[in-house]
Amino acid sequence: MSQTQNGYKITANRTPYRRAGLDLSEPLTLSADALSKGQIETLKADPVVHIEETDVPADDVAPADGEPLKPAKNAKELIEQIGQVEDVASLDALADGEDRKTVLDAIKAQRAKIQGEAE
Repeated sequence: MSQTQNGYKITANRTPYRRAGLDLSEPLTLSADALSKGQIETLKADPVVHIEETDVPADDVAPADGEPLKPAKNAKELIEQIGQVEDVASLDALADGEDRKTVLDAIKAQRAKIQGEAE
């Protein structure tokens, strides 16, 4: 019998949809530790998003419904994505609910770069 850990099943009522740095075009099943406290609060406050607590396999093989897990972006991947953003609105979407200092610093630097190019 495989072990489980706390997690979340997250869906959006419309697609494409991004919130708290997550692509919600398809349902996501993530372990609780894959999300920051700020991301969870942002997702729960959004009326378009449905987030429910669920158990996920501790070994990350697959959730009970048979769909493979899609891990949340880690800070390194998110910072790489931020470096490719070309507009402030997209940066704001990535910053929504984000509380990791390294990610926020990357957003601030990219915002300065975008605004510097616009002047």
